[in-house]
Amino acid sequence: MSFIEEIRDEDKEDIKEGIGKFLEIKEKWGNKTIFTLISELFDYNTDSDSLIKEILDDLENLFSNTFSVFLINSIARFNEMVEKFIKDIDVENNDEFLATIKILSATFGRKIRKLKPHMLELCWTRISSAFLISKDEEIKYYSRLTKHSGELVYFEMDLPSVISFINHILNDINKSIQIVEEKIILALRNQRLNDIETVFIDIFQYRDKFLETKNDKKPSKINSSNTDLSTKVKSSLFFSPGGDIRFRYSLMLKEQIIKFDSQYHSIIVLILHYLNQILNSLKNLEKIDLGLSLENLKEILFEFYTCQKNWDKISKQMNIENREEIEKKFNEEEFSKELSNTLLKVRIDNDDLKGALELGNKILEKYKDSYITLLNLGLVYSKMGDQEKAIDFTNKALNSEEIKGNILEESRANYNLACYYALKKEFNKSIEKLKETITINPKFYYYANDDEDLAEIQERIIKEINI
Repeated sequence: MSFIEEIRDEDKEDIKEGIGKFLEIKEKWGNKTIFTLISELFDYNTDSDSLIKEILDDLENLFSNTFSVFLINSIARFNEMVEKFIKDIDVENNDEFLATIKILSATFGRKIRKLKPHMLELCWTRISSAFLISKDEEIKYYSRLTKHSGELVYFEMDLPSVISFINHILNDINKSIQIVEEKIILALRNQRLNDIETVFIDIFQYRDKFLETKNDKKPSKINSSNTDLSTKVKSSLFFSPGGDIRFRYSLMLKEQIIKFDSQYHSIIVLILHYLNQILNSLKNLEKIDLGLSLENLKEILFEFYTCQKNWDKISKQMNIENREEIEKKFNEEEFSKELSNTLLKVRIDNDDLKGALELGNKILEKYKDSYITLLNLGLVYSKMGDQEKAIDFTNKALNSEEIKGNILEESRANYNLACYYALKKEFNKSIEKLKETITINPKFYYYANDDEDLAEIQERIIKEINI
C-alpha cells in the first residue's frame, strides 16, 4: 500500500492549511530567496486537492516513506509554526528575510537532524594537517578532522585537490553573501579576511615557482597515475535553526567520502589552514617542483577578492543602518580610539564628510600617530576633491609607527595613493604606485581593474600591469 493512502483526511486538511499560510506569506513578502528554494512545489493555478496529490506523489518518488511522512507532517505544522513567529516579526523594518529563515528552520531544521542524523556524518570542530612527499616526489596533504564526539577522521589530498577545494569554498561563500544580500546575518569577520589576505601576499612572493598555465607540461617526476586522488567536491548551503548559514560538504577522495558541515567561522579557518600549509610547502620544499599553476592561484585570489568586495559592501550598509546607534554610544561612553575610529568610518560611509573631518581631527589631537585615522582622513579629503591633502595624510599614515612592517596595511595605503594620483591627473605616479602595490599584494590587481578612480588609466593598467 502506498503511504499516501495512509494519510487521513484530517491530516490533509492540516496540510492544506499549511500550504495556504505559506502562500499567504509568500504573496505578502514576495519571492525571497529561501522561499524560492521551496516554492517550486507550489503553484497558484492548481486547485488545493490536486496540489496536495502532486506534492505527495513527488515526495513518494523522491524519498523513503519515513522521510516523506515526516515532511508531510512538517508541512502540516507550518501554519502553527508561522503563527508562533509571525507575532515577533516587524516586516516594515526589513526583517522579512530573517523571519523566513526562522520560520523554516523551526519547521524543518531540528527535526530533519533528529530523523536523519547520518545526513551529517561529521560536524567538525578542529582540523590539523601536514604535507609529506610521496615516493614520486608529489606533495600530499594528510588531514585530520575532529568530530564533536572526539572521534577522528583522517584523509589525504594532493595539491591540485587542495587548490580546488579552497576555490570551491570561496565560491560558496560568495553565493551565501549573494543570498543574504545586505541583511545582518553573516558571521564573517574582517580580521579573518585580513589573515587570509596576508597569507596570499606571502604565497605570491614565490610566484617564480609556479607554472604559468594549467596546460604547461608537468614535471616528469610527478606520477600521473595518482590523478584519481584528486578531490570531487559537492556542497550546499542551508540555514541552522538559529538562522546562521551553514556549509555542507562531501569530499569524494580516493579511499573514502568525508562529509561535514560548518559555519562561517570554521569554514574561513579551514581556508586559512590550507593556505598556510601551501605557504609552508613553498618555504620548506625549495628543491621540489610543486607543479603549481599561477592560473590556479589567480582563480582563488579572484574568488577571495569578490568575497572581500561583497563583504565591504555589506559592512558599508551596516554602517549606514547603524549610524544612530553608534553615534549614541559614542556620546554616552568615554572617548576611545577604537570607537571614535569606528564612528569616523560610519560618517564617511554616510557621506557626512564635514562630520568625519571634525571627528578625525579630534582623534588626532589625542592619537596623533593613529594609522587608521590618518588613512581615513586621506579618504575624506579625496572625496572633498582635495587630492593634495589626501596624498599628504595617506603618506603620514604610511609613516605611522603602528604599521611598521605590516605589509598588508602598507599595500592598502599605497593603493589609495595610486587612486589619489590618478584623480590628480598624475597618471605616471599612479601607475608606479599600482605596480609597487600589486607586486606586494596581488589582490589589488583586481581592484585596479574595477575602480572608478582609475578609470582614466584603465588601458595602461591592462597593458602595463599584471600579477
